[in-house]
Amino acid sequence: MVNSKTKNNTTWSNRVYISNNEESFLKEREENKPKEKELTEKASFPKNALIELTSACNHACVFCANPRMKRKAEQLDLDIFKDFLREAVELGLEEVGFYTTGEPLVKKNLKEFVKMAADSGIKYIYITTNGALASIEKMKELIDLGLSSVKFSINAASRETYRLIHGKDDYDKVIKNLRDLKSYRDNFATHVKLMASFVVTKQAESEIDLWMEEVVPYVDDAKILGGHGQMGQALDQLRLLESSLTTTYPEIGQAKPCHMLWDRIHLTQEGLLTLCCVDYENNLAYADLSKVSLKEAWSGDIIVSMRKKHLERKLKGTLCHNCLYGVNEPYEPINKIYDSSKQKNNKKGELSVVKRIEELSLLKIK
Repeated sequence: MVNSKTKNNTTWSNRVYISNNEESFLKEREENKPKEKELTEKASFPKNALIELTSACNHACVFCANPRMKRKAEQLDLDIFKDFLREAVELGLEEVGFYTTGEPLVKKNLKEFVKMAADSGIKYIYITTNGALASIEKMKELIDLGLSSVKFSINAASRETYRLIHGKDDYDKVIKNLRDLKSYRDNFATHVKLMASFVVTKQAESEIDLWMEEVVPYVDDAKILGGHGQMGQALDQLRLLESSLTTTYPEIGQAKPCHMLWDRIHLTQEGLLTLCCVDYENNLAYADLSKVSLKEAWSGDIIVSMRKKHLERKLKGTLCHNCLYGVNEPYEPINKIYDSSKQKNNKKGELSVVKRIEELSLLKIK
């Protein structure tokens, strides 16, 4: 599908992994997810954590559920992260990723979080960013404080398509930021990994080869993948945007258990633990760290029950069912620890997405 002069170019499910190295770091991460035969209701504490610094985002991608999120965009308190990190490192945490539902570089004191993670002994600290705020000055500071890798999410390869997909006319700025960072990395920070991803919509699918020219030479590894229904929260968008790489869903009852319940822990901006990195409304929040320890939460009744449901493929009535099977059926939160009265409907963001999808549909698809 993809023409490339890179050393490693591998199709994996609905994804294409591309590497300028002998081995693809991103593909290796995919292959190292736990196998189903290794999974039990109880799980060892994971080595990897994703941290939601904020659910706010400076972009509003048409394939993402963030623009229609009702949850209020807040900021993770540094003291909550400090307490989480202290417990997590004692339990064996080795990696911290600063991204989930929002843009990490929106967080003004991100550098304090990176420094705290590095000072705590975390071996690998990474972010995924749309790159619009990734100025070379800011990235130099984060690298000096301990940042290990950066992945740019660039979901088109022309200015106009990018504007319609991302909701901001930032394509030229992002490409400049990527290339500036590549130059700095090659000269002063060779230990830092640079990566990129491209969520392919049908309107941007004709730009894959151009993306390979514009982006891939400036990263170590890249991933091209299709859109996903984001736990059933963006299925209507997905149907309008589906490409040849769009996720295909299994028959009901045939989905494999989601690895996230075993190999990753997710801290939300409110100090909750959730099962999933795209749980925009905290419907899968299973513990409040102001009330229970991290160790208790990871082995608590709620997450153990959800692991059992995954293993037995009995998830109907949960958001996990909608995610794994690409449906939008009624569900209940797995715990009532999050006060839904704080939610507010973000109609402006949702309407913006609808309008841009209409504009995208008018683009000539080659």
